[in-house]
Amino acid sequence: MRSVASDYEMTAPASLRTALALLEAEPGAYTPMAGGTELMVALGAGRLAAQKLLSLHRLRELRFIAVEPKELTLGAGSTFTEIRHHPTVATEFPLLSQAA
Repeated sequence: MRSVASDYEMTAPASLRTALALLEAEPGAYTPMAGGTELMVALGAGRLAAQKLLSLHRLRELRFIAVEPKELTLGAGSTFTEIRHHPTVATEFPLLSQAA
């Protein structure tokens, strides 16, 4: 049975601290989401249990690419476009850049 998007509540906190506070205040009530591809599949299949969605898209704390002398760190919220167009990723990790 398909779910209806209007049956869900979307919250888009402006900070990671706020997102974590929401998750702590109501354990299991929210489904965190970043992009939405899997969400749309679950919604179409009627498999989305939580009625509250927590968008992580605006959380700058999760969207970063940090370059150090011996390591590269990708934040969990980094987009494929950000990875693909980052100059260090393109030169030092060309396969990662191409895959993105």
